[in-house]
Amino acid sequence: MNIGCASTTKSTSRRERHSAIFTVACVVSIGSALEVGIGCNEARAPASAPKPTAEELADFRPENAGAGTPEAQARHWVQLLENGNGSLDGYFRQRRELVRLGSAAVPALCDAIARGAEAEPNLVDNCCDILAEIKDPFAVPYLIDLLDHPTSQITVKAVEALERIHDSRAIAPLVKHALATPEPNRAPFLRALGSFQDEVSARLICGEIADDRSLETRILAIQLLGGMGSTACVSALDGLLSDSNGQIRLEAAGSLLRLGRADSALSALRETLKSGVPEMRARAVTLFAQSGSPSVIPILTDLLATGDSLRVVVVAALGQFGDRARAPLQSVADDKDPAVSQVARLALVKSGDVGMRSRLVQELSDGSPDVRQRAVEILKQARATEAVDPMIRWARTTKDPVERRALVRALVTIGDSRALPFLVELLLSRTTESESLTEWQQAVANLGELALPALEKEYDSRLHDTAQDQRLRIIRTLGLIARDDSLAVLERLFMSESNPALRMALRTTARSLRRCL
Repeated sequence: MNIGCASTTKSTSRRERHSAIFTVACVVSIGSALEVGIGCNEARAPASAPKPTAEELADFRPENAGAGTPEAQARHWVQLLENGNGSLDGYFRQRRELVRLGSAAVPALCDAIARGAEAEPNLVDNCCDILAEIKDPFAVPYLIDLLDHPTSQITVKAVEALERIHDSRAIAPLVKHALATPEPNRAPFLRALGSFQDEVSARLICGEIADDRSLETRILAIQLLGGMGSTACVSALDGLLSDSNGQIRLEAAGSLLRLGRADSALSALRETLKSGVPEMRARAVTLFAQSGSPSVIPILTDLLATGDSLRVVVVAALGQFGDRARAPLQSVADDKDPAVSQVARLALVKSGDVGMRSRLVQELSDGSPDVRQRAVEILKQARATEAVDPMIRWARTTKDPVERRALVRALVTIGDSRALPFLVELLLSRTTESESLTEWQQAVANLGELALPALEKEYDSRLHDTAQDQRLRIIRTLGLIARDDSLAVLERLFMSESNPALRMALRTTARSLRRCL
């Protein structure tokens, strides 16, 4: 995706100008609403809310954009894309709707490419991104035409889209352009061709491993051959195991491992482990893991036992084998090196080790501060729902704001609805410091649709409070949840709210949110 990376000054300046106007408008409008609301804390709400006008209700209800047939909807969204409203959120809405329409949107996107190929590089760039997601073969001829585009950025986008659509009609044009493209710019063509399992592509990529090519090109070609699997690929890679360059030998061994040719490859990787170059040894360990072959587990286990300096890398590699590497991972779960034990514990939790998960949950209550913090980080990455309750208990009792923030981030990442009451409590607490308020608002908003019912319920419970601060916090948080559902909640609250300042805040927030949808 590319927004605002136009090759023409005219297009870029227009987008930047609109983007700046949009950003300032959102900030000023919401800020004004909050200032008005906070200044009216003493006004008591009337018994019933005034009837809204049609103009006021329009702020809460998205336009019936693109009504009609899917093709008509597609033309509407492509027109908005072509106009370039300058809003990044607006672009994502257009892209989302066009991808949803799927094949029905492809003719309109291809027509936009044909019309804007020379004059609107931003438009063409964005259309290529969307076509790559839809993956409809109808677009292939249009994308092939873009391989001759004078702007390299457009050419690369077309190549990437052809790679994802994966239509055999693209092979010959890709080969032709790859051969005609200077070596430093050939990588996208090679990657695209590497996704096809045909002999023509394989032979072309085999030609890129010759020692007269740059090291970067040779390594890319070797990595691509490891995913192709033809006899020619295997033969070419075998020949590289005796190359004079150690990196080439290393990458060739890794590709042979991926092709299931383990014997000669493992021997080459073992030799690399004897190297004095830490980067090459670390790469060898990573390739062992990427091979997915259980036969490498004993090799990696031996490295752990010898106290190798790359133990963290080795433990991470063993973690990719899951339950098959449980024994060596358990042996270092309490290693004296905290980095090693942390990686090992995370790997065990992700592999489904129930004992380790229970132990870490217990450490949230019983461990020292350092132990507890490490447990939080692991359980957060593992999205362990059983850790939600002890994390909440700890967050309620801690007086350390850094600890509390770490716990809130963990609860949001886990994403369990049981954390919502506590997070909303933090958001609405009268003791919440101003510098923490924005963080708690974003934390609740990050839970998305899970948070909407809780926020709506809290607002309703405070409808007749004379103080308005808490309702304003809820309004601001709803404005951070970029969903149509959030607009619907704002509309319902507007209908029941009688305070003029709060009605203004609800309407202004809805208007800003609509621009982002």
